[in-house]
Amino acid sequence: MKLEWQRMTVPLLVICAVVSVSVSTYLYALKEVEYHKRISVERSLASFHKTEMILVHNLNRAKELQRKLEQKLGEAVSIKRDLLAKLREKDDIADTLKNTLIQREEQLELSTTTLREMELKIRELSSQLGQERLAIGQLSDELTDIKTRFGLAVDRNKILEKKIGELKSEASDTVELAKIVVKSMPRLSGKIISVNEDFGFVVIDLGRQDALDVGTIFSVYRQEDLIGKVQIEEVRDQISAATVLPGWANSQIKINDVVEEL
Repeated sequence: MKLEWQRMTVPLLVICAVVSVSVSTYLYALKEVEYHKRISVERSLASFHKTEMILVHNLNRAKELQRKLEQKLGEAVSIKRDLLAKLREKDDIADTLKNTLIQREEQLELSTTTLREMELKIRELSSQLGQERLAIGQLSDELTDIKTRFGLAVDRNKILEKKIGELKSEASDTVELAKIVVKSMPRLSGKIISVNEDFGFVVIDLGRQDALDVGTIFSVYRQEDLIGKVQIEEVRDQISAATVLPGWANSQIKINDVVEEL
């Protein structure tokens, strides 16, 4: 019995030893695996911490960059607001300038129209002035001719007076001179046929054929009311030019007003 027990014990011991070695080997292997896993986990954890630090750093940089961008964005918004305000001011100025330009264009157009009207009036006045100057020239020529004739008449009159004096002297002893009765001539009367207010003269329908002389003064009447006085400056055959006397420069003499010799 004891021998059998010993025989059974040896294999059991061997089995236990084998099992113990196997268990030890398995435990060792497990420890190695666990060690390698722990090393790997630590490495992974270190790598994770490193990555975390990089991410945190990048995040901080991103936050700083975001803060700067927000600050710049605020400055940009402020600048935009100022630019919009300035743009509105410039728009207002542009509108004001546009309105002013429109007003100036309207004034220029009005001035141009007025200038054209004035040019037309100046042309008309120049034409009238030319005609008046031509008429005055003709009157001056006629006046010169009249003065020449008058001078010749005066010379002839002097010669005749001299001859008459000689005849009177010769016939004083034998002939008694008859009394000469001079009848007064009726006063001349006519009408105004043209008025030139710019040069202050009028034209009447009396002339050389009416024995009218230069220097004769006429009163101007309208419905028996005295409205002015004129003095003859030049005489033609059927008409004469007379100047309005200074005291009557503002009188409103019109065509068909009656003139009577003073």
